[in-house]
Amino acid sequence: GVLAALLHRDATGEGQRVEASMFESLLMAEETAMQQADILGTDRGRTGGQGALGFKMPGLGIYETTDGHVYSMCTGNAGSGFPGLVQLMRALDGSTRLDEEPYASFIATSMTTSQIMGLMEDPARAPQVRALLAEVEAEVTAFFARHPKETVYVRGQGLRVLVGAVNGPAEILASAQLGARDWW
Repeated sequence: GVLAALLHRDATGEGQRVEASMFESLLMAEETAMQQADILGTDRGRTGGQGALGFKMPGLGIYETTDGHVYSMCTGNAGSGFPGLVQLMRALDGSTRLDEEPYASFIATSMTTSQIMGLMEDPARAPQVRALLAEVEAEVTAFFARHPKETVYVRGQGLRVLVGAVNGPAEILASAQLGARDWW
């Protein structure tokens, strides 16, 4: 549905309305939670953004902005990944500590979830990696806190950064995009 609508838009310049089931969108998450309960006999608990690794992955999760919150998913291979987030930080702030060492080389070589999981398997290196990630997360958190969510979203889209504004009911009702589509 969504892919067909995007292809149609690219070919004709005309948008389409796509409806998606909220249940089906969450089905995979529910399925794995049910498997965990059936196989391991445990219920999945809340992690408070810590994830399965037991620490906060920089660039992944909900962040406070000057006027609300954004959701960022910059720790994988989709979009421009974490290097794209650093590029966004440069675009909005002019510079970032993450361009300095030891951050720059770590981000260039190791800043995806799978790479970090591999590094964390080494008990001798895990504390150093965890400390470095905490410093990177502090920089990311401070960056988002300095900017409005719409600015982060719009500029991020131009750089293929996977970040989106978290909007409440009033903001959704005021959306020019949804209004233009006669959503209401």
